[in-house]
Amino acid sequence: MRDIYAVKRIFIATPSDLNEERKIFFNLCNEVNTNKAHFLGIHVEPLGWEDTLPGMGRPQELINRDLVSADLFILVYWKKWGTATGKYSSGTEEEFAVARQLNNESGKPQIMVFFKDPTDCHHDEREDIKRIEDFQKKIIEEQTLLFKEVKDAKDWEDQLRKVIYNWLDSVYKETVRHIDEKLLVVPEILLEVSYTSWIRGNSKDIIYFTIKKAPVPDTNLSTYCFS
Repeated sequence: MRDIYAVKRIFIATPSDLNEERKIFFNLCNEVNTNKAHFLGIHVEPLGWEDTLPGMGRPQELINRDLVSADLFILVYWKKWGTATGKYSSGTEEEFAVARQLNNESGKPQIMVFFKDPTDCHHDEREDIKRIEDFQKKIIEEQTLLFKEVKDAKDWEDQLRKVIYNWLDSVYKETVRHIDEKLLVVPEILLEVSYTSWIRGNSKDIIYFTIKKAPVPDTNLSTYCFS
């Protein structure tokens, strides 16, 4: 039997020095789906630049389009600021700006920011680290976001797991509880059974049925996926 899930998307934005943390993020989303989300009727879909389809246009603009469908935006900085996009000094900075604009306009995606401790930095990393520190100070001064600091990859995994699981609880309360129970089951419902006949003379009676399926219900709810 197939299940139907409400899809909730999480977009991760990081410069290129956090590849290990990105892998942890994608793996953790799979873990969350297996251990909790699917039991709640939710499918968590991770998003990042890796998922952007090739096409015509400014590369960062293509990536930004995926942000429109995101429910949660996670930003992580460490030692690198990133590469200029033509509009912003880095792709990560532009993704953050787009996420904030979307949040101001529609209330989503929710935004969470993390800073990984830049220990043992080299001389050529100091300029980027200074930019990250200035960005962090600006967040503190604005008092519009509460960020978290992580020590290393293991600490990142532990904190991220807690964050996503807690976020999932809030998503469940806001979304799945308000969905009609009929929409959480694939509508392969038996509508009509008409008896035809049985064949005599066999050791077992055989009964034939005509089965009609219920139509798929129309819904204006968020995206669903089947598995």
